[in-house]
Amino acid sequence: MDTLQRAQADLHKPADIGANLRGIKTDPVTRVVPILLMSATFTEEEIPPEVARASAQGYLAHPFTTVGVVDKIKSVLQPK
Repeated sequence: MDTLQRAQADLHKPADIGANLRGIKTDPVTRVVPILLMSATFTEEEIPPEVARASAQGYLAHPFTTVGVVDKIKSVLQPK
């Protein structure tokens, strides 16, 4: 299974998220892929520490709005 196929993660298993994102960020092919985490369970303040340290470029908590998702994606994709 390649790195991107493993990218979907469960926030209730923060160790898995950290491992999956580290795999993406260390793979030469995928390390430039921006990561946006989305959760219907955790607020930004409640995000597990392992997830917070997992090198994601953005985080969205439920409830999502279409405008909010599009705005977050745009901000993640904008060059720094």
